[in-house]
Amino acid sequence: MEIKTGHYINDVWICDACIKNQEEEREKKTEEKLFYSTDHSETIGPANKAGVSSYIPRADEARNGLG
Repeated sequence: MEIKTGHYINDVWICDACIKNQEEEREKKTEEKLFYSTDHSETIGPANKAGVSSYIPRADEARNGLG
């Protein structure tokens, strides 16, 4: 028989191993968010000519809605 130690959190008993696992999962998700939020710039490549408009309005035309 295995004896587990734990704590009451918000009137609910949870074992110490479960708490540790939850903390590790939370850290893993945080690391993944940081990785993906900083990794996006590496996936952007140069534009190809087919995806770029040949007409670029002047700043004053775009501002006045003429472009």
